[in-house]
Amino acid sequence: MTRFFSAVVALLLAVPVAAQEPTVQLETRGTSGTITQNGGAVTLTNTGGLASLLIQTSGTFDTTWELQCAADAAGTAFDADDEIPVTLVAASPTPADQVTNDAEALYTANIAGCTAVRVIATAYSSGTQTVTLQAITSGGGSGGGGGGGGGAVTGTGSAGTPATGVLTVQGITSGTAVNVSCSAGCSSSAGGVVSSSNNSTSNLAGGAAFTGTGEEVTGYAQIQVSVFSSHASAANGLSVQQSSDNSNWDITDTFTVSATTAMVISVPAQARYFRVVYTNGATLTTSLRIQTIFKAAGAKGSSQRPADAMTNENDFEQGLSYNMGFNGTTWDRLRTVNTGYLGVTPHYAGTAASTGTGASGAQTQRVVTATDSTIGTVTSVTNVATIGTSVTPGNAAANLGKAEDAVAASGDTGVQLLGVRADTAAATAANGDYVPILMDSIGRQWITGADVEDAAATAGGSLLMIGCVRQDTAASSSGTSGDNSNCTTDADGRIYANVFGVTQAAATYLTVRLSDGSNFLTPSTDSTHDSAVGTTGPAIMGEATTAMTSDTAVADGDATRLKADTNGRQLSLASCPRQDRVRGQATITDGSSTSVLAALGANIIAEIYEIEIANSSASTVTVDMRDGTGGSVLWTLIAPATGGNNRTFTVPLTFTANTAVAADPSASASSIIVSVLGCRVL
Repeated sequence: MTRFFSAVVALLLAVPVAAQEPTVQLETRGTSGTITQNGGAVTLTNTGGLASLLIQTSGTFDTTWELQCAADAAGTAFDADDEIPVTLVAASPTPADQVTNDAEALYTANIAGCTAVRVIATAYSSGTQTVTLQAITSGGGSGGGGGGGGGAVTGTGSAGTPATGVLTVQGITSGTAVNVSCSAGCSSSAGGVVSSSNNSTSNLAGGAAFTGTGEEVTGYAQIQVSVFSSHASAANGLSVQQSSDNSNWDITDTFTVSATTAMVISVPAQARYFRVVYTNGATLTTSLRIQTIFKAAGAKGSSQRPADAMTNENDFEQGLSYNMGFNGTTWDRLRTVNTGYLGVTPHYAGTAASTGTGASGAQTQRVVTATDSTIGTVTSVTNVATIGTSVTPGNAAANLGKAEDAVAASGDTGVQLLGVRADTAAATAANGDYVPILMDSIGRQWITGADVEDAAATAGGSLLMIGCVRQDTAASSSGTSGDNSNCTTDADGRIYANVFGVTQAAATYLTVRLSDGSNFLTPSTDSTHDSAVGTTGPAIMGEATTAMTSDTAVADGDATRLKADTNGRQLSLASCPRQDRVRGQATITDGSSTSVLAALGANIIAEIYEIEIANSSASTVTVDMRDGTGGSVLWTLIAPATGGNNRTFTVPLTFTANTAVAADPSASASSIIVSVLGCRVL
């Protein structure tokens, strides 16, 4: 491997030179400028570690000049009294403190130990003098320079051993052997040099710190610090510091080191001096290793795998890039809004999308949801112009909709029902149209059946249901005669009455005697049990008979007697008023107990007179008729395969009040159709 290094050249015994190897260039530093007045100067800074200087003057000028050295750390305090001798590059070089000429020439000088040098005009007559300065790590001028030859030096050799390859040294006879070794501040290895003052393996107590010694790093491109500790450092406990004067550490990079996790930090050499300061955390370390390596060339800052976890302590290089977009003609940088977010303006057919309020157009952005998607909670909707089909509200407590016959609860949400004030009730629409609810001036709803007192009755008119007040003891409910009063009932709902001036006592019944129009009927004219039926008067007893068919039918509208059997039981054909007839039907496929006729309401009993079952399946099943879907079995019927069964009850099948009539097949089938017919009874 080829390695870079600076060299100090010393004459050795004349020995043969080894075979030629690849040549490497030693460290150099240079600058140039012009002098056009007395006191004008050209200055070369940061010459620490450099030893030889080559000076070239050119142009048309008439000046007297000298070379001055600054040895302070800042490189600004030049010694005007003790100038550096310079030597003209010629066949017979002679050192001189000052040079007076007007010609182009080359000079060499020994500047070892100078932190900066300058060529300054001490006497100026005319013209422009161009000065070029080139410094190198070794060499020197002959004579006063005390060196062994010229300033341009190249050489070859392996790191750590004297160079025995070909060297070209100005003023040295060809073939003369020279020794090349590494001087202070140079690197004998391209891989780097381990620091001598910023390494440590000593454990630190809780809160204690290691502070390295400042080292000059002007000859290096990069500084690499590695740390391993058994316990975590203090917050930002690793401090990599650089300084221009080895006193003020103005450039600082800080990191927090985790326990038992190696950290490697690489920073560029940015100032003349460098040091490491490491502050331990609260716990005494049991192992601590701090090492610093100075690199002659920059290396990769860190090694990270794509899957490695990233933290704020990872060592990265900062980069800047731009995102570009092509507008069809040129490339433009993408811009952000003032909050740092990427600003995007959607376009449709080349025109910017519409924003804000107003009517929709070709550039208005539409929002379409998938047919199988559900929109979540919407906090606020400003306006909905049209609902295309329908909206089905939920029926939970907080929804607007409510299910029919559901139990109300405190705090339920709903839509308030509003009406229209109409001081006089009047039609607001044609028959069959939707109309609003009408209220009077104080919010009472107008209803039909509010007939006026003492007005003539209207055929087909509607009447209102009268409500009474329960009073277990009859008493007046109004102030004086002529006042409005309510009707009253006893605990059983019977209205108190005053018949023929006789006031009914509480919980008693009045005896009412019938009249033939002139006289009240006497008990002797009334029929009694087991007595012969009279021919006149209203018979309130039934006539005993052994056969309904033995009676002669009477004319329509004539009075007739009640019939009873010989035990006094009234005879009648099964019948049900039209308004009380009920029927139901259900198709059952899964063999589950299913409601055929829904519950009829509070206190209402279903009496079933007929049940019909149709079975379309190939299996015979039985069907239990249950008092409610989970209730007891009241009757069981057989439904043959691909057949049916019809049952008529002389004595109706009676179900519990407000309970559904349910059918429960013994097994699932393709189709079991159950139909019932009956009567609703209080």
